[in-house]
Amino acid sequence: MRAHTLRRLETGNTLTPTRRARKLLDDPEQLSKTPTLLFSATLHIFSICGILGHYEIPQESGLVRCPVAVLAIAVSLALYLKDSPEKNFIALGSDYAWGRSSVAAFEEQITAIGKNLTDKIYTPVGNKDYSTYITKIMQSGAKDCYIALQGDEARGFFSQAVQYELPKRVQLMTEIVAQDNIRSLGKDSIGLLGSARYVFTYDIPQNKEFAEAFLAEYKEIPDWTDGEMYQALMVMFAGIEKADSIDVDKLIPAMENLEVTSVKGPVLMRKCDHQGENQGFVVKVAASSKYPEPVAEIVKTYSREQITPDCLSTSYKGR
Repeated sequence: MRAHTLRRLETGNTLTPTRRARKLLDDPEQLSKTPTLLFSATLHIFSICGILGHYEIPQESGLVRCPVAVLAIAVSLALYLKDSPEKNFIALGSDYAWGRSSVAAFEEQITAIGKNLTDKIYTPVGNKDYSTYITKIMQSGAKDCYIALQGDEARGFFSQAVQYELPKRVQLMTEIVAQDNIRSLGKDSIGLLGSARYVFTYDIPQNKEFAEAFLAEYKEIPDWTDGEMYQALMVMFAGIEKADSIDVDKLIPAMENLEVTSVKGPVLMRKCDHQGENQGFVVKVAASSKYPEPVAEIVKTYSREQITPDCLSTSYKGR
């Protein structure tokens, strides 16, 4: 029944996957001709207001974003570090736009909670030998180090860091811990700390059922994209059931202030800006005797009220 409903939604164009959303948003005339629910499962924007403002779409539009706000991910880690006794941190990132912006965002977050970033180390793009940088981290005296590396650079760094026993002396952390990264790094990822968009090991019935079914079907641990897509479907179908319809004019109000217990716990689709309010997770990678690769384990959970930005804003001034 649900698969049939999805086919009806797609062919009727009452719900548009966000892969096609940008094209529609760039054509307001076409968008106005057909009532459309733009339902985002993993779209990377700070909050729904980012798109509403950029495209001059009214707040009451059919744009709905289910996953955690991107800014909330950084806030989860910052809240965790706020409670840490450590005052001084160091950061290492790749010397290009993403690496520098990631380090800058981390510095902004920890400065706001009264911590210090004592040094920023940037490595050349494509760097293969990290021995000098690892030595510099160890000599800094910092007990916590933020890492902004991806792909082969991350694999090279973490492999060499383990050889130098850096994780035994310094807590390594990153903004987002994803299963795909854990799979790539293997045992070298053990001990890595960071935020998580979805946690495979989250011990609630809704997630256990999903995780077991995913493992049985695909023979691999679901990553954050899988968890967030599944949560989006749970919310979407809950909205359809509440509205008892797939008509956009009925679905939009049904989605507003809808509360669902998903694979990520309680989520609220708030009315004011159609942003999903999700819990925040801080995790640490651990070895597993049950699975063929390490997994992320939750060390702290933050309520959706703590980590979701204010309505139609990227700030937390209303707290």
